[in-house]
Amino acid sequence: MCIEDSQRIITVAPEADGKEQATRRGSRRIGKGEAISFPTSAINAPLGTYRLTCGHCQQPFLFNILQKSLCKCPYCHRLSALADEHRYIELRKSLAFAVAFLICSVLIILTNLLANRRFAGDIALYITLFIVTGLVAIKPFIVLRMKASSIDGPI
Repeated sequence: MCIEDSQRIITVAPEADGKEQATRRGSRRIGKGEAISFPTSAINAPLGTYRLTCGHCQQPFLFNILQKSLCKCPYCHRLSALADEHRYIELRKSLAFAVAFLICSVLIILTNLLANRRFAGDIALYITLFIVTGLVAIKPFIVLRMKASSIDGPI
């Protein structure tokens, strides 16, 4: 089997009127009597593109691991980590960001309390800071519960 032939994805589905329609990703629907033209060379994947298996639906897909450490499966549309070590790296980054945001929020509140004691917008500022801090602090728990996709290897 040629490598170029394995790169092509063609779906043939019967229509309501009995004709078969072939669909190729990124192209138009092609009828039974029309010619199908494909590129003569296989598409080269960019550096860092690996074949992954989704941790949720176990379907293989391609993903560039150099760009992100969290990937979204094109089949089940769920977010998963690349592998366990990538998940722990993302957990440490999001936990450090949440702690830094909490420290900055407390410093802003303390500075504001010491500077002016009679500002009417203080309560709105405090509530907003605590809500945003809570939203930022949720991400480490989401990352901790996330399933990890397995890396099968480069293309």
